[in-house]
This record gives sequence, structure tokens and C-alpha cells, in this order.
Amino acid sequence: MQITKKSMALAACFCGAAILTGCAALNIGGTADPRWAEFRTWTKVTDGETGDPTNFIGNVHAGPTGYRDVYINDTGLDTINVSDPRSFPVGTVLVKEQFKNKAAWESGKGGAVTVGLKVAGGADDAPAAENWIWADSMKATAKANAFCSGCHTIAQQHDYMFTGGGYHK
Repeated sequence: MQITKKSMALAACFCGAAILTGCAALNIGGTADPRWAEFRTWTKVTDGETGDPTNFIGNVHAGPTGYRDVYINDTGLDTINVSDPRSFPVGTVLVKEQFKNKAAWESGKGGAVTVGLKVAGGADDAPAAENWIWADSMKATAKANAFCSGCHTIAQQHDYMFTGGGYHK
């Protein structure tokens, strides 16, 4: 799929409409999922000021001026900086810790967490948005989420992840 201004506009409309219900569809509560409970011990693939390389982030993930650290588990580590096309192995977990500003990021306190988890897909296991499930906190249950998948469609050539492979290094 080629990303065009029209497809980005359509995705923006979808995401804008979904923002009111997208994150609310995820279950928050319980204890931290053991698949990402120790994410700060993983490889950190960004360093705070990730900006908005797509000009699409809006108010999601602390907005365009927020600070974000992205961590990846060992399962997906060899794939993170592969060029197009890219396909993460099943079991890859990416955790994004986002902060409202530099002071919050420097303190390491008050960061929100979102999670992407690659799961088994169809027979050929080719990259597809439905092969990712999402969680919006340490304690959320990862599940399909149209809001997350819809926005991440912009990064289809990077297996639906904005980190590495041209967006962030």
C-alpha cells in the first residue's frame, strides 16, 4: 500500500472519530501483564524526544511535543531497524512510555504506557494490522483495538510500528 495524502487524510478522519472510544475499549485494572512488566530492562530504541515524524500524532502518546521512550523485547530486537518491508516475529512486544514534557521525562515519573504485541496471523503470517493487539497501560489486557490499528496503518510497510526502519532510529 502506498501512503498518499488522501490515505493519510482518511486515516486521520478514522482516528479522530475513534479517539473518543478507542482507548476506552481496553480493560484497565489488575496487575501488570508479565509479558511486559519488566520492560525497562529491555533494549530502549528511542531517547525521549521522538517528535512527530508523520505529522499525524495529534494528542495521542503525549502529542507532538511529548517525550517518548520505546522499548522492545528480545523477540523483536533483530527486526527493529530492518528496512522496508519489515515483519516482526510473533511474540514481539513494543512498550512506549510517554511523558507530557522534558521535565517529566527526565524525572522518569508519571509516564503513561502503551503496548503493542505481535500475535499469530493468517496462514502466511504476513504483516497485517490484525496481527497486533494493544494495551493502554501496564495493567491493561492486550486485545484488538480499531483505534490503535487504524492509526498504525500509516506504518504498514514497517509492520505497523513507527519505531525503527525509517521513522525513528
